[in-house]
Amino acid sequence: RKLEAPKLYHVHFDLNDLTTAISAAQEATKIAQESHGGQLHVLVNNAGAGVLSYATTKQNVEANVGRNFLAPHLLTEKLLPVLQAAATSTYKPRCVFVASLAYSLSTDYDPQLCLATPAEGGAPTGNLKLQTDGSSQAGLMEMTFMYGRAKLGDVAAAHYMAQQYPDLNFTSLHPGSILSNFGSTALGLVGQLSYYLTYPFQYSASQGAVTALRVALDPDFNTVPALQGAYLHCDGNPWSKEALILSDPETQQPYEWNKYATKVVTLANELIAKLLV
Repeated sequence: RKLEAPKLYHVHFDLNDLTTAISAAQEATKIAQESHGGQLHVLVNNAGAGVLSYATTKQNVEANVGRNFLAPHLLTEKLLPVLQAAATSTYKPRCVFVASLAYSLSTDYDPQLCLATPAEGGAPTGNLKLQTDGSSQAGLMEMTFMYGRAKLGDVAAAHYMAQQYPDLNFTSLHPGSILSNFGSTALGLVGQLSYYLTYPFQYSASQGAVTALRVALDPDFNTVPALQGAYLHCDGNPWSKEALILSDPETQQPYEWNKYATKVVTLANELIAKLLV
């Protein structure tokens, strides 16, 4: 049968400015209320961008963490009412955080340090080599790890929110290395070499969407316990989450995931509230 053409809406959301997460959520909520019965069935927090030279957001948060974790997390928090309005006894609305396998490189993101010094983004003290003028001497590797820390925040948020809101389905995922010209210009000679050497092995945009589409549409995500709060790889299947290396001060052992995810989200909310006073 002939399907009705979808209607697209433009909602302004600047990942560099937390205030626009609030205004975007308000506008999206208004659209849902006026045209879709007050319901939102699927929210995909798409990938942001790797910030490979030190920068901060409008609220002075390290840019990787601010743009890739805090901003989409705040948007999600504000859209919870319309997501929950779409829940039924047989259907769980979906919230997807597009993370990255890079999170596994940086399982030392410290939300307590991020709360104390947002400009350092939860990195180990001194890691970004901040100067008195606010600049940083951090190199490419340090900034790559910052991107991973931001994506760890996304994985932790999905893990925590799945437990807090059992009427919804939260997941995070790695979409794969997507074929584009991004790497050919972003990193100079290193980027060009990487781009051309890996070109034959990269995913097309359609292939990169497979996991997000599965999470959004597969009815198994309504009922299968292992798919609640799961982290999925680019093949569309859940992967075990990497062991954390950040130490729990109460046990002097690496955090376990439930406690860590709770701390990440709780302190992220505290930080956001402080920044938006």
